[in-house]
Amino acid sequence: MRLHNPLKILNAEELARILSHDHDMRERARASRLKGS
Repeated sequence: MRLHNPLKILNAEELARILSHDHDMRERARASRLKGS
């Protein structure tokens, strides 16, 4: 996969950290929604 902006290329470790953080935030949001309803 080629990205248009070379500055936006991340190494695999950073990418994995970002993805796992995004996943954590999504899980937390879902949990708080369930708790709130």
